[in-house]
Amino acid sequence: AVKAIGMGVIFSFIGTILSTLALIFISPPLANIAIKFGPHELFAIAIFSIVLISSIAGDSLIKSLLGALLGMAFATIGLAPVDGVKRYTFGSTQLLNGFDTLVVLIGLFAITEILKTAETIRLQEKHEIIKVDLKNVRGFGFTLKEFWEQRWNCLISAIVGVIIGIIPGIGGSTSNLIAYSVVKQRSKYPEKFGTGIPDGIVASETSNNASCGGAMIPLLSLGIPGDGSTAVLLGAFMVHGLAPGPLLFRNQPELVYTIFVAFMAASLLMVLCEFYGLRFFIQALRVPVHILLPVVFVFTTVGAFALSNNAFNVVAILVFGFIGYVFVKFGIPQAPFIIGFILGGMAETNFRRALMFSRNNFFDFFTKPIAAVFIILTVAVLVYSLIKDIKKVKAAVQ
Repeated sequence: AVKAIGMGVIFSFIGTILSTLALIFISPPLANIAIKFGPHELFAIAIFSIVLISSIAGDSLIKSLLGALLGMAFATIGLAPVDGVKRYTFGSTQLLNGFDTLVVLIGLFAITEILKTAETIRLQEKHEIIKVDLKNVRGFGFTLKEFWEQRWNCLISAIVGVIIGIIPGIGGSTSNLIAYSVVKQRSKYPEKFGTGIPDGIVASETSNNASCGGAMIPLLSLGIPGDGSTAVLLGAFMVHGLAPGPLLFRNQPELVYTIFVAFMAASLLMVLCEFYGLRFFIQALRVPVHILLPVVFVFTTVGAFALSNNAFNVVAILVFGFIGYVFVKFGIPQAPFIIGFILGGMAETNFRRALMFSRNNFFDFFTKPIAAVFIILTVAVLVYSLIKDIKKVKAAVQ
């Protein structure tokens, strides 16, 4: 447990530093590439991301695609993009805006985990209290050798985080899942993922923080927020009379470099706070699980309610928690559902815009080089994954 928290702290710090370096040195060229993405390219990228995650997230491509399609179906609830038509609201005003991404994440991961854990402790006659020995813990709880073993996972996850962060509208939760799946795919022991293995922790924490710096690249260079957090930051800039974009670098370079320094300082402060608080954080393991679960449940429900001061969010997290529990029982991975939900809206919006621009000509997608490449890659991933699954089934039968 100490090692897991320690690795999370250190690799979060490294992810932030690497993304800040990307922000400083490669902001202009990367921003120029991102601005060239039109609706055709963004649709192709969204579909490719959904299929890629589905192909590597679980043991069965069919189950993974089913999860992704269900996620995309839930993303259609509410007002339709472009024309604003009501869809699947069943006369409820609560569903007009659809489901908040955080509500889905809380339900599918936190509530599902509570249900799974509650099921296991119900079968136990005696509740164990985990004993944590901190006497022999040094530093962050792991050795330099263990740190060095994660160097490639860290680098790959940071690159994924920065790239996903640059593309507007996707955000850190997506980079987290994509990096986790990529590292799992190249791992020698993918079956251990989901058990607290260091590789998974490094992938999630590095990419999650790396996407923060990536999201700042389009904000500062183009004035386009990369995710929800940078959208709030854009509002703060505008309140103070600042206009992020190309002119910001020319007119107020001192402000830009102050932001760079603040990024570095904040990440360093984070490491110091978490290092000295590590021994206190780990004490949570001393709390019996049957006491901890109700506390976690209360925090999740309060957090869901606080998102928009709406009790409907509390009902929603319970619904998604039940869906996640059913997924676990039927062996359907949760990551494709989340990716489908997050990118489904982006895919639909850009698909409809692309058809409007091309006057309903579907073949126009293949006239755009970047879009065509991603569509071909999507088909290639599907074919490769199907062949791999068929070979796996044949080997199991023999």
